[in-house]
Amino acid sequence: MEKTEKFLTTAVISVTIKSIGIVCNTVLLYGVAVLYKWSVIKMATVLNIQPINSTTDCMVLFDEHNMVKVECEHGAYAIGDTVDQMLACSEIRYVSEVDSHTPDCIVTITAAKGHKIVGRIVDRKEGILQCGGFLFHMDPTHLHANMQDGCRVEWTCERMQLW
Repeated sequence: MEKTEKFLTTAVISVTIKSIGIVCNTVLLYGVAVLYKWSVIKMATVLNIQPINSTTDCMVLFDEHNMVKVECEHGAYAIGDTVDQMLACSEIRYVSEVDSHTPDCIVTITAAKGHKIVGRIVDRKEGILQCGGFLFHMDPTHLHANMQDGCRVEWTCERMQLW
């Protein structure tokens, strides 16, 4: 993800350049503002961590509305830490377009050990999607040709990792 860093004293700045359709947001993180090319990235909080093996942990992230389980490097985070990284979706089962009024949500599918996610396409070419405060990356070939930026979609994936 492209980002630039500058020192600022404000909390959150959102800029929309309508002529070229880009939304940029600046999030203050310990006095350093991080400008992201895509859309809002809210910092998620680590609620729980469980080791999977000697190199990988499974952690639960919460962004005020949604919880999601993701894999990360063993020992990289502690409970209460904040995470503002994009999540990489793997083992995607399907992606389909949904009604424009369908709300963002992340549902854990216990039996299938995966997630069902409803969000919108932010950057089709790069495979960037957003649900609530989370940004997701998937291989763009999973997105059908008729799905464009801003399109509301639902997808399922078995695994998510910090990207």
